[in-house]
Amino acid sequence: MDRRARNDRGQHGTLHAKCVVVDAERLFVSSANMTEFALVLNIELGVLLKGGDAPSQVERHLTELIRTGVLQPLRKPAGG
Repeated sequence: MDRRARNDRGQHGTLHAKCVVVDAERLFVSSANMTEFALVLNIELGVLLKGGDAPSQVERHLTELIRTGVLQPLRKPAGG
């Protein structure tokens, strides 16, 4: 039974975690957006993993999503 709260249209919220991988050795997974406001002022929760399989697995997964076009690199706007 789904016990999540729903709005008046029957929709429920979702978790959309953010992550940063560094050199396939460190993985930071958090509820926070990677902005100063989110990291300094909001109440967020994250975990930093050093070593093990998770950092390299996530890096490979993200690389594959980019390779297949599911994710697109973010480019700076001209003049920005």
